[in-house]
Amino acid sequence: MQNIIEKNFARELGSLDQVFEVLEQISRTYKLPEGSLYAFKLCIEELFVNMVRYQPDSRHPVTLKMIIEENKVTILLVDHDVDRFDVSRPREVKKDAPLEERKPGGLGIYLVHQLMDRVLYDYKDRTSTVTLIKNL
Repeated sequence: MQNIIEKNFARELGSLDQVFEVLEQISRTYKLPEGSLYAFKLCIEELFVNMVRYQPDSRHPVTLKMIIEENKVTILLVDHDVDRFDVSRPREVKKDAPLEERKPGGLGIYLVHQLMDRVLYDYKDRTSTVTLIKNL
């Protein structure tokens, strides 16, 4: 059986509280493992913040769609009227380098790839869709 939940969130950092409330409600309703809720929150926060900060000219809300199946959860974050920003191929991150040698950026997307089983990206007609897949 497949359950689909879709919500739109205002394109502002303050919307993250609402996003987290929805994730927590979904987690309770579908009895998702606690560790997966943490992973979803961290990944969605990273991607949502990037969408808001790095695509400031869009006035459209960000759409969060979750597809819950018996053995996996698929999350789509859809961003309208934006430039291409492919997160499916993370930059190399020197995670063992001393702090003073690290360059800002890239660590969040790297963590998304570590926490999810698959990260996909699609861009068409100025619409960016990031798909996260987590096996349960």
